[in-house]
Amino acid sequence: MQRQEFSADPERVAYDSAEMPLYIRNGKLSDYPNMAFVCHWHEDIEFLYVRTGRVTYNVNGELYTINAGEGIFINA
Repeated sequence: MQRQEFSADPERVAYDSAEMPLYIRNGKLSDYPNMAFVCHWHEDIEFLYVRTGRVTYNVNGELYTINAGEGIFINA
């Protein structure tokens, strides 16, 4: 696995509503270069749900495999 460096600056999240700080998106890993998310951090909690296939997710250097129908909460 190729090592990725973290940015010193947090990811900026534009919430869907000012009343409820929530950001919901539906995306495909195949839409990202090399089918990989960029390593990032933010002060929010993140939830990832895998609809099909599987994803290997790196959380603080620990690798987790999330399969279809599973999810993971990350205190990012």
